[in-house]
Amino acid sequence: MPGIDDKSKSTGKKKSKFVDSSPALTTDFQKIAVGFLGGDFVISNDSAKYIEYSWNGTKVDGKLLAGECIPESGVAQRDIWVRGEAGGEAYRIWISGE
Repeated sequence: MPGIDDKSKSTGKKKSKFVDSSPALTTDFQKIAVGFLGGDFVISNDSAKYIEYSWNGTKVDGKLLAGECIPESGVAQRDIWVRGEAGGEAYRIWISGE
């Protein structure tokens, strides 16, 4: 997928991926394809505004205020959608799974 800083790697049966502010956030959900079944996600909001994430691109499943970092374990998702309060927010996501 264009624009994704894909730093995926496989370590035995476990896989991992790191996303660093790409794709750029807008006020609409941006889909990030994981490429494998992600079970554990750590989402970090590195901006001064809030960001939201969703597992289906429609319903808000979580909101991170400025500077917050949260783990989501056991979610079994192949995609995550993220959007910002104003657009252009900096964020990072670490994903691990099968």
